[in-house]
Amino acid sequence: MNRLTHKLVIGLWVLMATAQAQSPVLSYFKTMEGYHLGQEGLLAVALDSSIYAATQDGFADLRILDETGTETPFLLEKAAETHSKIVRIPHAGEVVSLQKLGNNGIEVFLRAAQDTPSTDGFTLHTPLRNDEHRVQVFGSNDGKNWAPLVKEVGIYDYSRYLDINNRDIELPTNPYREFKLVIEEATHPQQLELMELTREIRGEQEQERSEHTQVKSVSFRIDRIEFWHKLKQDLPADEQKFEYPITAFTAQEDPKTQTTIIEVKTQREPLTHLSLQSTNRNFSRPVTVRIPVRYGMETQWRDIGSATLQMLHLYDIHREQTAIPFPEQRQENYRIIIRNQDNPPLAITGIQAQGNGYRLIFLAAPGKAYRVCYGGAAAQKPHYDTTSIRESLQAGYLPTLARLGAEQATSNTDSADFDINSVLNSKLFLSIIIALMVAVLAWALVRAARGIEQLPKE
Repeated sequence: MNRLTHKLVIGLWVLMATAQAQSPVLSYFKTMEGYHLGQEGLLAVALDSSIYAATQDGFADLRILDETGTETPFLLEKAAETHSKIVRIPHAGEVVSLQKLGNNGIEVFLRAAQDTPSTDGFTLHTPLRNDEHRVQVFGSNDGKNWAPLVKEVGIYDYSRYLDINNRDIELPTNPYREFKLVIEEATHPQQLELMELTREIRGEQEQERSEHTQVKSVSFRIDRIEFWHKLKQDLPADEQKFEYPITAFTAQEDPKTQTTIIEVKTQREPLTHLSLQSTNRNFSRPVTVRIPVRYGMETQWRDIGSATLQMLHLYDIHREQTAIPFPEQRQENYRIIIRNQDNPPLAITGIQAQGNGYRLIFLAAPGKAYRVCYGGAAAQKPHYDTTSIRESLQAGYLPTLARLGAEQATSNTDSADFDINSVLNSKLFLSIIIALMVAVLAWALVRAARGIEQLPKE
């Protein structure tokens, strides 16, 4: 290696070492407000949309500085909350008897076991599909005097048209052990898929056409009836969800693929759900969410989540499923694909976004002011000792909550005057280095050629 090349390599090494030793240049900051500490303790502040919009994936460019500009270690924590859910617990019960009611109805008499909790409902297990029946429920303590509990509820399976069904009968709070189910239409006509078609053709003209559909009577068979009661269960702390605003969205129809394509823009919040709003009713459509992924110079769209959108309000059916879940993403652009098939497109009136939230927790000294700094493409993730913060949280100490002020641009006095990281990562710097290396190589080739010419000739 000649001296010029050696010096160039040393110069580059010095520049890189300087860049690593230098504090990252961050573009924005927000002061922490609305808190008071009488002694050293935990302080927490939640990140907001403007911080999500300006930070890297993984939040490597987040820093907390005190009033003197000293960096303060912090713990980045996903917001969580404790919650509960209502679950159905089966309990013992039996079918006592069955009686015919009129020409086409039945009465089913049930009894819950003596030591079980109060019955909150039943599930009727039946092998039938594409059927519908109306059921009334009565309760009694002696099997003689019956009080109405459910005036009428639908038991149905509409799988021929949509993927929806209901076999549950939910009861109001009641003290009864004995129950009576009344099904007035236990047998009903059901149309068969087989159709007979008769045509009469004279010459080349069709003169007459007749169609015959076969119909048979199908009895409502019940394999078993399950008794259950409701129970509230406390669940472990789970991710807390937050509503985030959508920057913009556009919807466009593609007749060739029979799809609706919705382009959604956000501020890079940590999203886990996108929900669609529509003025349409009584629909069911498969839907997919995609994100852009760069492969070299090319951008492709990758699926991250799918669901079946449903908006059903018909008779006693009330079901809405408009959310599309997916693993946490921080993207500026999303694409939603609705597959309409031969159905008319849906009128999309709005998009709602939901996702996780993050907060910073750190040990704050009384009387000091703090600020959150962020927004640096070249910043590296810091490695802090957070043992004292974690142990304080595990011991049950709750942090004092602070709020963030308005976003402000970082001035030259708040950061280095010369951003060496930006220079090293710029196209101009790379071009200069390539040009220098080419010049060194050309100079070395010229010297080698001169050396060859000076060799003695035989």
